[in-house]
Amino acid sequence: MEKFLKSVGIGISALIIATLLATLSAWFVMLLINWLFTPTALMAVFGVAKIGFWKAWGISFLTSMLFKSTGSSK
Repeated sequence: MEKFLKSVGIGISALIIATLLATLSAWFVMLLINWLFTPTALMAVFGVAKIGFWKAWGISFLTSMLFKSTGSSK
């Protein structure tokens, strides 16, 4: 029983850490994109709007899928 509870605790801890890292990554992407691409001139000329947290999370998720390294380096 102790082994099972330890495994559940490790699993929950890993899930919490993964959620925190994903949130931090999305927040960083949101700040970076909003800082780089939405100054007043870009908004006026090209109609660029600020992105929200969920769009930033989606961008972060898609780029992690596209650029994930799966090869081994031997």
